[in-house]
Amino acid sequence: MKWEEFKRPIDPKAFTIKTIFKRVDKFGDLFEAALTDRQDISGFLEGLRSRGFRKSRGSK
Repeated sequence: MKWEEFKRPIDPKAFTIKTIFKRVDKFGDLFEAALTDRQDISGFLEGLRSRGFRKSRGSK
């Protein structure tokens, strides 16, 4: 969804498997940047560490 869409009443019928292809044609793949644009989260991670959060045993 686009942020503007959260400012009005949301109709769940507008966001179904039947409507997704029309939405992608109209707006493009809104999630694409999350897969292609790298983000620097080192500041965020440092903030967590400073608050006592540590890597889990499963982290690499």
